[in-house]
Amino acid sequence: MDKSPHLDGSLSVIAQAFMDSFFLSDTQLGKHTPTNKLLYAKDIPKYKQEVKEYYRLVAEQPAITRAEFEDFFREESKKHETEFNEGAALKERYKIIQRYFPEVEAELEHIGLLGEGLRKGRDLFEGMKSCPWSTEGVL
Repeated sequence: MDKSPHLDGSLSVIAQAFMDSFFLSDTQLGKHTPTNKLLYAKDIPKYKQEVKEYYRLVAEQPAITRAEFEDFFREESKKHETEFNEGAALKERYKIIQRYFPEVEAELEHIGLLGEGLRKGRDLFEGMKSCPWSTEGVL
């Protein structure tokens, strides 16, 4: 979804507030603290309490079976099957792989799951960036 710079900035402030609400440690505020953090600093303790309560309630829920889990995702998939944008999904996946490639590669090597697939996927996307006829709507 295209966003104006103003909207993008506003959404970033809101996203940062949510992320700060999930940090276990308290954020220390000072004269070099970014303005966006100062905007919602007084609200963070309240949000942290709500997050703790939410996770407490989640922990108290009975476990679901694998079949229930699979059924849930199957139904959700059916509800949204016409909404999926493969190009946008590939673009977002590529951005993550590009940004965190060394870390992902190291972790996959560490657990023994890294084959040539991750490298080939990255290389494929890199090649698509330089090929104007294949990048429309994807990268």
